[in-house]
Amino acid sequence: MEAGKRGIIVGGWAELSEESAPLEVAEDGSIQWSLGGDDAEDLKEYSRNNVLFLKSAPHEWLFPQCACCVHHGGIGTAQASLSAGVPTLVTPVFADQKDIAKKLSKDGHGEGTVHLSQLSAKELGAKIKRCCEDPKILENCKKLAEVMQKEDGTQTAIEFIEKFKKEVDDGTWKKKRDALEQRLKVAHNRFKKLVEPSQMFAKWSMDLAEKYPPMKAYTSDQIDKYGKMVEIFMKKKLWYVKSSGGCLARKGEALKSDECGRFKEFAVLEEIGANKTGSRLHVKRLKGIGPDEGWVSPSVSGKDIVVKVASQQEIGKITADAIAKQFADITTVQQKQEDQKVKTKG
Repeated sequence: MEAGKRGIIVGGWAELSEESAPLEVAEDGSIQWSLGGDDAEDLKEYSRNNVLFLKSAPHEWLFPQCACCVHHGGIGTAQASLSAGVPTLVTPVFADQKDIAKKLSKDGHGEGTVHLSQLSAKELGAKIKRCCEDPKILENCKKLAEVMQKEDGTQTAIEFIEKFKKEVDDGTWKKKRDALEQRLKVAHNRFKKLVEPSQMFAKWSMDLAEKYPPMKAYTSDQIDKYGKMVEIFMKKKLWYVKSSGGCLARKGEALKSDECGRFKEFAVLEEIGANKTGSRLHVKRLKGIGPDEGWVSPSVSGKDIVVKVASQQEIGKITADAIAKQFADITTVQQKQEDQKVKTKG
């Protein structure tokens, strides 16, 4: 609506549809359509007249017919939109998607945004308009697509298969496999005594830090953050987002003040203020996803949304739980896909 464009929303893994528009519990306990705030009704009306919802569609057919492609930044989807000669707008969520967003923006083939949970409609609309109208971006995308379309994927695959067969025949592949198995055994022996996810993550981080300087710098930064969180915990000012739906943040103490974003589950927060009753907290984000700071309600309708960290050990557990949840979400999506395949075959 902010961009003033018509759109097509492909359901994909998230199974997006007009009926699946997300709902949330407001501070007053009521259930509200969570998109659009005060403009929710206008947004729904605009959607009915200007947005086509599709359960699925082949990217190679759909993307060339679009003025701009907006997606999470998965490498396959990015490749499809770029090869179609279409500007790409990436709203990163996980893993390498943020890097892909930066690369596209730097090379002039589209735009990247902040993490999807922090993205405002205004920013998204402005970036869609730029992708659709900036002549430099349009020209860059056209040139890149011409190069990509000249690539012979079939021939490349043939050469790869022939090389693989040759390595199998002359024993090279077996040597590579044996070497890999040995490395995996060594890694397994290092990790087999570790039973807690937090222990495994710590060991994994240390191994990476030894091998890669950027990871060493990252690990050092995480240690500094942990020390700061312990310090804040000792002052009894450390909180984290417990709700799987995250926590709505507002710019002011009042429940009707402007929204400033949403803290995602497992975000770690420092209490920097509170109202007299403690029903509203002014917090600053220390770790995780969400706005830099904002006012939140610790509980809504008796349900805990933001919880005070109870022990120093819990600080590490929050990080481990966040990582475990990410991989669990991926596994759930994969299982749904497998179930759908079985259902289709049946």
